[in-house]
Amino acid sequence: KINSLLDRLDLVSAKQPVIFSAFSDSNITINKLFVSESGDLLAISPEKKVFKITGEGQTEAPAFPELFNTIAFKDTAVYAGNLYALDGRAIYKYSDALTGGTSKQLWLGGLTDAEPQNIAVDGNVYILNADSTVIKYFKGKEESRINLSTKISPESKLIIGKDSPYLFVADYQNKKIRVFDKTTGSLAMTYKVSPMEKFTDFALGNKVLYLSSGDNKIWKLDLN
Repeated sequence: KINSLLDRLDLVSAKQPVIFSAFSDSNITINKLFVSESGDLLAISPEKKVFKITGEGQTEAPAFPELFNTIAFKDTAVYAGNLYALDGRAIYKYSDALTGGTSKQLWLGGLTDAEPQNIAVDGNVYILNADSTVIKYFKGKEESRINLSTKISPESKLIIGKDSPYLFVADYQNKKIRVFDKTTGSLAMTYKVSPMEKFTDFALGNKVLYLSSGDNKIWKLDLN
C-alpha cells in the first residue's frame, strides 16, 4: 500500500531507460554491472567474463580476481579497491580485493536490527534492513539511521555514489528504482524501467544509471 501511494504522488519520473550498448552476439548475456573508480563501465556475464563498455564498443577486459567468483555472501560492495561483504549479521572486509587481496577481517559483528539485506559504501558503510531502515556506520560505529518510506523487496539492491546526496534502491521484481535523500530518507524520485523485460542489476556512473536486463543489452538512465 505504501508503494502504491508513492506511485500516485508527483514523484514518478517520465524518464525511461534507453539502450546504451548491445552485443551483436545475442549469445552473450550480461547480468552484473560495475563502475570502476576511474569511471569505466564493466559488464559481467554469468560465465564471469568481463567486458569494458564504451557505448557501442565492447572489449573483453581482465577478469576480476578469483575471490569475487568464490565468495558467497548476502550482498557485497566495493570501495577504494576493498570488498565489503554482508554475511548474516556481520560485515567483513577484504583489503585490496580488486588487486588480488584475500585477507578477510571482521569489520563489524553483531548487527542486531531487523534483517540486514543490502550493503553500500561511500567511505561510510550503509546497511539497508528488511524493515526499510538504513543505518550508517563509520569505523565500525553507528553514525545515524533513517527510515525509507517504502516496502523493501527481497530482490533489492542499494547503491550510493561517493559524492552523491542520494541513496538508490532498486526493486528488481517490480522494475523500479527509488531515489532517497541519504540524510533524511525522504523520497526524491521514482524511476520505472518498464521497457526492460527483466531487471537484473544497476550501477551508478556520472549522473547516469546503467542497467542490465539479463540479455545482450545494457541500458542507461540519465539523471540530469
